[in-house]
Amino acid sequence: MGFRNTENEYSQFTTSQIYWQLENHGPHLSANERFVLCDQLLQRKQPIRHLSQRFEDIVHSLKRDIMKYVEKYDDRFSAASVHLVVRHLKRMGSSISSWYFMRKEQQYGPFDRFQIENKLKAEGIDHVWKEGWDEWKTPRQLEFVTNELYYDQIFPATLHVSESPRETHTNKFETSEEGSALAIVTGILILLGIPIWLVSCFALPIVSHETFTGWFLPLIASIFMFIVTIPMGIGVMMRRLWAWNITVFSSIIMLVWFGVLIVHNDVSSFWYGMSFYQGLVLILVLGARGAFNRHSYEKSTA
Repeated sequence: MGFRNTENEYSQFTTSQIYWQLENHGPHLSANERFVLCDQLLQRKQPIRHLSQRFEDIVHSLKRDIMKYVEKYDDRFSAASVHLVVRHLKRMGSSISSWYFMRKEQQYGPFDRFQIENKLKAEGIDHVWKEGWDEWKTPRQLEFVTNELYYDQIFPATLHVSESPRETHTNKFETSEEGSALAIVTGILILLGIPIWLVSCFALPIVSHETFTGWFLPLIASIFMFIVTIPMGIGVMMRRLWAWNITVFSSIIMLVWFGVLIVHNDVSSFWYGMSFYQGLVLILVLGARGAFNRHSYEKSTA
């Protein structure tokens, strides 16, 4: 996902959704995602919570082109974010946008972001212009002039901030510690299936060649399961929703297949063992469903 797309997506989040995302997925988010989420909180004058990493360090971990983007389109970000970005760009010796102002039809400049902020504290400035703008603006049109700079980050962060009362219709699963622990157990069980599916690549075609399925279809299914088991197991342990979907889908398909074979009198301890293993995986991953939400979706009438 590009930075602009990340910015557009997270700007639609409610404050509670942002806190949920940081609390439950903070360590797994990219630096760009953490920056945008934190910046959204600062724009709303809400403290940053649920991160062990300081916001300044997150800003410093951004790539130079991302920092240049934030500095160029500073009206889309909080004043605190822009300050940190501009300060870091100056330390790196990067070029930054120049500012100018008009007073009594006389132009002054160039200035950097910090200099122009100091100049704007004085009265008598008529218009301001920044490199890249199509036209001059009055000081009252600049958000960092009309709004106070806000920056707050709380360690440790354990409190949830609720928004103003609103009528909401929520469609979500509650995340719980039990669900997260169960996801890890399920992922380990899936990874333990690697040798099972490796043996199946040889065993299934042998035990199936006299059944109605023949040997080719079981071979393809076994190879597929062997290939996807590693990313699927790791994905489940990391609570990725795509891994949950693949695990549920593949488990159901395998159980239906094993059941059909048993119904057709292709009964053996091998099929029973595979059915038990795949059924256990399915039960555990369904039980851990609450740990796999990326974020909550709310429909609000506010």
